[in-house]
Amino acid sequence: MEKDFINYTKEGIGDDVLFLHGWGGDKNSFKAIYSKLQDISYTAVDLWGFGKSPLSDPNGFSVIDYADKLADFIKSQNYKNLTVVGHSFGGRIAVVLAANYPQLINKLVLTDAAGLKRFKLKVFLKVLRYKTKKRFFKKTDPSKHASADYNAAKGALRATLIKTVKQDLSKFAKKIKCPTLIVWGEKDTETPLWIAKKYKRLIKDSGLVVIKNAGHFCFLEDVNLYTRVLSCFIKGERQ
Repeated sequence: MEKDFINYTKEGIGDDVLFLHGWGGDKNSFKAIYSKLQDISYTAVDLWGFGKSPLSDPNGFSVIDYADKLADFIKSQNYKNLTVVGHSFGGRIAVVLAANYPQLINKLVLTDAAGLKRFKLKVFLKVLRYKTKKRFFKKTDPSKHASADYNAAKGALRATLIKTVKQDLSKFAKKIKCPTLIVWGEKDTETPLWIAKKYKRLIKDSGLVVIKNAGHFCFLEDVNLYTRVLSCFIKGERQ
């Protein structure tokens, strides 16, 4: 198996759409969506470290690493008028990909995407307390202060998570020039709505659709609405 092997499914005829799943997901995460879309050629990947795509670097990947490797993958596929759809963690990667490789992407869709930060005193104090304990009391257990994703991840995947969550993508979002659709769950608590609104401010050519009463997986909570919105955007007038 090649070093950066990526497992993927590519089917259909029509506009090219690449789906990037969230943390802990795989290429089937968007199956309920791409199975309903008509007149598209969809590609669904297992991002490295998930599904059947191995994470080759023991030190983990950064968001930029993922974007660089996906750019190579996209070039190998000879896509035309490509739309990239990213959810949560996949949205982080999509932001960097669109910013650093504008020639490869025609349209971008961010769904409950992570990647932006804002200062919170409560979180700052929590981190400060942990670092103080770690410095002066060697027996501090980091798992007591960590997220479920951190505790579940091991080895290279944990290293990847650490690199990922530390990075704010504001500077990358500002560089995006392609038409961008932002779709968000109104009641998302993992990536709250303020992130969607900030992405809309940062990305010049963008629009926001909020799905009522939906959470972090809004595309699965209202499959029909999400599919209609996505289809209209993909088939709309190109820039």
